[in-house]
Amino acid sequence: MVRVLGVLFAVGTLTQAIMAGRFVTGDVDLLRVHGAVGGSLVLFPMVQMVAAVLLWWFGRGPVWYLAYPPVLFVLVVTQIGAGGARNLALHIPLGTALVGVAAWNLTWSFGFRRHREPTI
Repeated sequence: MVRVLGVLFAVGTLTQAIMAGRFVTGDVDLLRVHGAVGGSLVLFPMVQMVAAVLLWWFGRGPVWYLAYPPVLFVLVVTQIGAGGARNLALHIPLGTALVGVAAWNLTWSFGFRRHREPTI
């Protein structure tokens, strides 16, 4: 579940970057779509929190991963607010950072191996 959410979030953030680039080059109709997709990305950290708890509880995932969804939520909400306020000095670098965070999460989630009980 963590991997699926990670892939979907990464696709969403990359889609946002593509739409922003198209908007900047003159396709102004994409601004509305950019806002709608951005608004939907706030759902991912909420669902990711459930996935992180399940991973930690049942899959013996790392406890530090429980901090990822709340931090991601704050970043996404800040990104939405900066975009709505047309604060591009914050919106563009934060969007770039979110793409990096999405890439980090994919790298981590596909490389994660469950902690196993020691065998005797």
